[in-house]
Amino acid sequence: MPAVHRPGPGRWSREADKIAWTDPATGLGCIIRRERNGGHLSGYVGVGPDHTLFGVEWQAIPASLDIEVHGGISYAAACDASGPEEISVCHVPRGTSPGSGGHIWWVGFECNHITDLVPDRTNGHL
Repeated sequence: MPAVHRPGPGRWSREADKIAWTDPATGLGCIIRRERNGGHLSGYVGVGPDHTLFGVEWQAIPASLDIEVHGGISYAAACDASGPEEISVCHVPRGTSPGSGGHIWWVGFECNHITDLVPDRTNGHL
């Protein structure tokens, strides 16, 4: 598995690089993933073709939708089926083929803001 954990000790040492699940209330795929640049965490939700946000670039998401998320939305793209499942922004449910995630549009946010714990940050916030 391609590791993205930051070197050295820290609270992140016991965390997984990626956790994926399906939200039981909405049926939407969810991912928490460690980013390679900075070692911080990011969160994603996958929406299907029938969802308002499907295919919408993150910069074009209408303010009228009044979506509030930590630091704002900073990602929107199709399933990254070419990347390694262990760290990609793609959630392939058990029992399905790896290519089946291609009809999901992932919308996400990053936790690398001024008050966030960012492993590569050396300004005393660790």
